[in-house]
Amino acid sequence: MTGLPAETPTVLRAPRRLYGLLAATSAVLIGLAWLLGGIDMAEGALLGCVLVGVNLIGTVAFIRMVLRDRRYKALLFVSFIAKFGLTLVVLYLAIVRFGVSAIGILIGLSSMVLASLLYAAMRPAEGAGPQDGGT
Repeated sequence: MTGLPAETPTVLRAPRRLYGLLAATSAVLIGLAWLLGGIDMAEGALLGCVLVGVNLIGTVAFIRMVLRDRRYKALLFVSFIAKFGLTLVVLYLAIVRFGVSAIGILIGLSSMVLASLLYAAMRPAEGAGPQDGGT
């Protein structure tokens, strides 16, 4: 449960379908990375998918907080930027220090692009009626 009343605008609700699509896309991409490059590439794809998932959840939470409570915008924005800075540090350490496959990480990071494309393709066009091909 999101803890939001039923009349809450759609933008404040958690995009559960997008989360599900991201999980499915991530599983497929990790499997493909394992088939194409072995365990090393799958490890990188897993790291990329986890980073994308954590950043998506953090971004949704950030947007919900800003839209719900406008008083602490500056503090929320600083934490938002810090989250991406921490992501960059994790990526740098994974590639340089621990030797994780950069191609695998890129495959994992692309999971959000593919999930977003699927999400957009699955949504009906807004305002589309039977004459426009909508339902």
